[in-house]
Amino acid sequence: MKRLLRQIIPPLRRALGHLAAMRRSRRLGRLAVADAFDEVYRKAYWRQGDSLSGVGSEGSWAADYCAIVADLVGSLGLTTAVDAGCGDFSIGVRLAQQFEHYTALDISAFVIERNRGAHGHLQNVTFAVQDLIEAPIPMADLVMVRQVFQHLTNTQILAILNNIARSGARFALIAEEVPAGPFEPNRDLTSHSVTTRLNVESGIDITAAPFNRSASLLARLRRRPVGRSDEPVLSLHLMKLQPGGACA
Repeated sequence: MKRLLRQIIPPLRRALGHLAAMRRSRRLGRLAVADAFDEVYRKAYWRQGDSLSGVGSEGSWAADYCAIVADLVGSLGLTTAVDAGCGDFSIGVRLAQQFEHYTALDISAFVIERNRGAHGHLQNVTFAVQDLIEAPIPMADLVMVRQVFQHLTNTQILAILNNIARSGARFALIAEEVPAGPFEPNRDLTSHSVTTRLNVESGIDITAAPFNRSASLLARLRRRPVGRSDEPVLSLHLMKLQPGGACA
């Protein structure tokens, strides 16, 4: 009997956890985007380690991402950056010192106020509450969007990409969690979601329809230590932008 329970209980817990997550996602999807992500951060729905922003903001993915940004700063002569969807600033605090000015934006007033309290001493950093879908994005050498699009609908993503293009930025770095193997890109969500495109066996690829942006694939990062071959990867695309709101 004990052996049977050991076999049954773990998958049952996973199934119940998945059901609870989907119910929560549907409920949050009915809220305004700002209210939904305020609740995500306030109730720490993504927290699995130390970061409120989830596993993508700590460990090997975070370290490798920061190393790639550091290389871009040197090779492209970048001095200003916009962190579009900065989350709890676990990544931003590691990057900000490399820029003359660093603007950290998030739609969640809760997480921005938290960041101001924890990192307000950083004189080259400006924190601001901003809806990337509706509001103009400040001009900078580099706009970074990391694991944000995977929670949004295709219409919302298109609006943000257009805002980035209109901002006057020189480059945009887009990082998204995608399946390791072949997948159908950009399957749409019915609404913004606390879960990601992985839940519909998809992922965001800005070079594919309906986005069709010109971008270079910089890296597909595996978590270290490497686990199963089918674990998701972090895909990084770099867009070179032209003045006037176009891609080079």
